[in-house]
Amino acid sequence: MYIRPKKIFWTLVLVLALLYVGAHFAIRTSWVRGQVLHGLSVRTGYAASASEVRFTPGLALSFKDFRLEAPAAAGAEAARAVVEAPWLRVGRCRGGWAVRAPRARLAAYREGGVWTPSQATGAEECPGACVFPRISTAFGNLWLDLADAQVSFVDGAETTAFAGVSWTRAPVRIPGRPGAVQNRLSWLKGPIRGDATAEMAVRGSDEWYELPGGIARLATQGTPVAAAGENSHAESAESAEPASGGAIAPSEPPAAEPEGSHAESAESAENASGGASAPSEPPATAPERSDAPSAE
Repeated sequence: MYIRPKKIFWTLVLVLALLYVGAHFAIRTSWVRGQVLHGLSVRTGYAASASEVRFTPGLALSFKDFRLEAPAAAGAEAARAVVEAPWLRVGRCRGGWAVRAPRARLAAYREGGVWTPSQATGAEECPGACVFPRISTAFGNLWLDLADAQVSFVDGAETTAFAGVSWTRAPVRIPGRPGAVQNRLSWLKGPIRGDATAEMAVRGSDEWYELPGGIARLATQGTPVAAAGENSHAESAESAEPASGGAIAPSEPPAAEPEGSHAESAESAENASGGASAPSEPPATAPERSDAPSAE
């Protein structure tokens, strides 16, 4: 019996369409929703909960009233929320997982010298705005898209918070820099450390690149209060190679310079605050030419 290839093609299309529609209906059941949240809890190590779980048209997972909780510490009355979002989407993207969460609340806690989540390790060493470049590499293949978020770092009795945070972290193609990751950050108010510094918190933005040899920075805006009136213009990073010799935040230790990189960065925060830059080395004096014949 001869089977037409055209008939096989349309049969496969029909089967795939039925599976696609069936997946959207199955995810709405309580049993499938419980299995998805259980799998997410096992993968992250935190208790995940959501009022609704849906598939997007691209088959990414969409959560409503999402909450990720760390286990309750000894003596604590309730578990602490690490992530809270009215809406959160997660799906596979570029060899990793892409997370989009507008108006989310993210919190990290340090107890007994250990941070929860572990990605915040080292936040106490740089509690200012430079905390984000310090911890960004710990996210690995987790790409972020946060908008109007609130981020807080609780270190014992001290809390450092940022309001109106927009943070995108995604892989980017840069010639000669395989595995580069681009970070773009902005906040409306921060850092806030209690009522005493709430009035001093300012708007700011930052941009940096994660490279195999360290962190490369092309632009920094509005972080120091003294330089709030000055705007440094960011250079284009899509067509140029990032340089590890860029301007580094004052409280951030300089990153190791990748081999063969060229400095194409904005002025450092120290120069923006009025500090004098190191003078460049004068060119070597050419040897004097003598036209007189040499004595024999």
